[in-house]
Amino acid sequence: AAPPLPHAAAVARPPGALGAGESPLCRRIVDAGRAKDSDTLMWLLDQSRGSKLTTQARVHLLWGCAARTEEQRLWQGIGLFKQLRAEGVVLKRPFQYAMEIALRLGDARTARSVAEDFRAQSFSVAEEPKFPPLLVRTLLCGMNPYGACAELRQAHESPDCSRELSVNLYAETACAVASMRGFRQVLEVSRAMEERRMRPPPDAVTYMLDTAVRFRKLPILNLALSWLSQTRELPPSLGGGHFVSAGELRSLFTALVPAPAMCVEAIRSSTREITSVDDLREAVTLRLWELARTSGHALGEVELTVLAKSFLLADTEGPLFDVLVHMDDAGMSQSAELVELLACKFQRRRSMAEDYYYALVDMAMRGHKVPRLVVHAIITFYGVQEKVDLAHNVFNEMPTAFNLKHTTSSYDVLLAALGCSRFKQMPAASRLLERMESANVPPSPETFQHVMKMAFEEGSPEKVLMLMQLMQSNGLVPTVKTMRHAAREFAKLGMERQAEGVLAAMAQLGMHVPSHLSSRVASILRHGKAEESTHAPPMAAEAEEEAEEEEKK
Repeated sequence: AAPPLPHAAAVARPPGALGAGESPLCRRIVDAGRAKDSDTLMWLLDQSRGSKLTTQARVHLLWGCAARTEEQRLWQGIGLFKQLRAEGVVLKRPFQYAMEIALRLGDARTARSVAEDFRAQSFSVAEEPKFPPLLVRTLLCGMNPYGACAELRQAHESPDCSRELSVNLYAETACAVASMRGFRQVLEVSRAMEERRMRPPPDAVTYMLDTAVRFRKLPILNLALSWLSQTRELPPSLGGGHFVSAGELRSLFTALVPAPAMCVEAIRSSTREITSVDDLREAVTLRLWELARTSGHALGEVELTVLAKSFLLADTEGPLFDVLVHMDDAGMSQSAELVELLACKFQRRRSMAEDYYYALVDMAMRGHKVPRLVVHAIITFYGVQEKVDLAHNVFNEMPTAFNLKHTTSSYDVLLAALGCSRFKQMPAASRLLERMESANVPPSPETFQHVMKMAFEEGSPEKVLMLMQLMQSNGLVPTVKTMRHAAREFAKLGMERQAEGVLAAMAQLGMHVPSHLSSRVASILRHGKAEESTHAPPMAAEAEEEAEEEEKK
């Protein structure tokens, strides 16, 4: 919104009427200014070069420059302001327009000079409620946070001006003063925010946490923690990292309401041990886990998964095992995402898998319950490394070394590990299916998905058909990924009836059949496998379908 127009004339005159000593050009400028026509004002500004203009006309031109966004016009406005000040003109409106121009330019030197000149005039800003916020922002832009803090304090004490002060202005001032080590002023601004019951924004909480850790100031850290208990959104610094997002940890905080305030009070006792924001995130997560166990807050599978991911990120082995065992005791499904994340971590530090293996063996020998998910991650890691014999050994040792029974998910993890090998593993997969049947372990759709993938790679479509019949007899519905893969592979083998039958079955089961899948299958059937390899890069179809599924989620 454009700033209000000045009305210097005490007596209103009709448009076009000339005042005493006023030229026609000045009259046109005043009329255009009162009509809020910035385009005409800029045209008249160009025409007025070398002309003598009245103070009122120049103030209108200054308003016109402040209403523009072009850098050239903004600097022309600064020039007009300097002319007025050189002539000794002292009016509030020119200062207001000059401050707005300085903020738009983002020029610290100009903002500093305009703000200091304004403060030197000893204006009564209480008469203009919109002046204090503008002056504070100009001082902040001019790298004068202490001056901004002083003006904010005066405006806060004025009932008329305090209504114009936003929470962002308080937070920006506090952060700017904190960067200059003005910690006493930070606490003053914080007390002013508490008086007005303002909730600090997440970005301010993040900055204050970083400042407290960087300068190792316990009062500022306590302030940041109290801000953390008040904010409705989790700061990015507590949800950063590769594994845990702010949205995920925010859901955890929501599940523990009003536990965040309790958490803040609890971790204040350990603030001296915190030397980085990562340490702070770890401390917060540990306290949340303690609260979840001691204060009776029931956490769901999503929240526990987020806790496990956070402990995995921080390399806190003990709490990670505790959370995973708690999930096992509650009968929660094993998160495939957690298994993959832990296996990826093993790949980055390969000795870590062996360390975890012996730690789990030691836990079992001491009579502690071993988290099943970690064993599955070790099997997955050996599968990715194509060390199938080691994956088999860990799987076979589950009942003896870890006191864990073989479940459906255990067999699925081993089958997925076998599928990573470059060598044919279909005989081993068939033996695993027989072993599952003899042990009365029910298969899952993912079980058949892994075995069918290996059967296609071996070039045995008859085994795939047999597995599909076996799934139907067991009352299992194949996954969407299984059906799409089967349709493409049958088409590549020239089995038109089977490929079209899979697409029809997908439609009957209510699965989404994307148009690109139908057209790809039809193209392969018409032109053979060479056409598929010519027009689609390796794994392009799978990547496209996975992206589509993620987008739907």
